[in-house]
Amino acid sequence: MNIYRFALMLFPLFFCLPAQPQELPEAKGRDLYEKICGSCHGTDVVFKTRTTKEKWKTTVDEMAARGAEGTDEQLDTIIDYLAKCFGPRVNVNKAAAKELETQFELTGTEAEGIVKYRQDKGDLKDVADLKNVPGLDFKKIESVRYRIIFVDGAK
Repeated sequence: MNIYRFALMLFPLFFCLPAQPQELPEAKGRDLYEKICGSCHGTDVVFKTRTTKEKWKTTVDEMAARGAEGTDEQLDTIIDYLAKCFGPRVNVNKAAAKELETQFELTGTEAEGIVKYRQDKGDLKDVADLKNVPGLDFKKIESVRYRIIFVDGAK
C-alpha cells in the first residue's frame, strides 16, 4: 500500500478525535498567534507540542513558506511566545535554580526562592503551590504554567 493511500484512509479518523480547545496563556505574542496562526490551527496544536525555540522557529518558518502572512517581526514575536509558553517541560521539584531562572525567565532570587521553598516544605504538588513561594512574581508563572511538571512525566 502506498503512503498516499494509507494517509487518505487515516484522514477521516482525525475528524473523530475530540477537540481540546484550551485557553492560551497570556503573554506577549498571544494576539499575533491567534491572528496569524489561529486561522488555520486550533489551540490543541500548541498544547500537544513542547519543543525548543529553534524548533518553533523552524515550524513557523515552514508555515510562512506555506502562506502564513506576517512580518518578520511578527513571526519572531510568535516564535518567542511559543518558546516561552510551549517550550520543553521542566520539573520544578528537580530543576536547579539556574534552570528555573533560564527556562521561566525568573530572576535569580525568584528561582532560588523556589528551590529553598521545596527544600523547606517538600515537593510542590501543583501550580497553586508556587503562589506560596516568598518573593516570586506569580504572574511570570502564569505564562509558563503548561510547561511545569511536578513528577517526572506528569503535569
